[in-house]
Amino acid sequence: MALLSLLSSKVSLSALAVGLSTFVSNTVAQTSFNCTEFFVPVSISAQTVELNLGSPHNQSELTSLVTRMTYLESTIVDEVTVGPSMVNATYNIWSQLCVPDGFEEDGVIEFTIHGGTENHTYFNFGKESPYNYAEAALKAGHAIFTYDGLGVGNSDKPDGIQEVQIGTETAVAIALVEKLPSLLSFGKVVGVGHAHGRYDN
Repeated sequence: MALLSLLSSKVSLSALAVGLSTFVSNTVAQTSFNCTEFFVPVSISAQTVELNLGSPHNQSELTSLVTRMTYLESTIVDEVTVGPSMVNATYNIWSQLCVPDGFEEDGVIEFTIHGGTENHTYFNFGKESPYNYAEAALKAGHAIFTYDGLGVGNSDKPDGIQEVQIGTETAVAIALVEKLPSLLSFGKVVGVGHAHGRYDN
């Protein structure tokens, strides 16, 4: 319950109101930890690219678009790019913070960014599995922050063409990192990215 008290005193009321949803205690190979799930409202201003491209209406259009994009001599980027644009918006991002018992104020928190086709579960699957990254981090005494990227999982799903771009995803990641000190006292943040997520790190 110490983490819940810490969150109550350090998270803004708006973040709590948006949804502190779950408080879970777990034990993994003699490592006790607490995980809390919540939504974090993030306000961003990000440079994007305006695209003259509508949403595919069916699987055939989507397949055609992907084929055109991945063709070696594809010119689709030049064909659909209108020019630079800006996104100014607030999004609710589903997040999870797991903290091992006895976490020190100068400890390490790992900030994870999943790949483009995954969500937060990429880092936390298969309980007590040798491939469960979150459990390995907790066993090492690190706190770990995972989240569903913009347009994925439980996070907000804005326009997938005009808004969900690398610029907005990077701005969301930066905003979340900036909010970490309000959630937990720590000494160092380590960024962990997989595939597409490595570009945001």
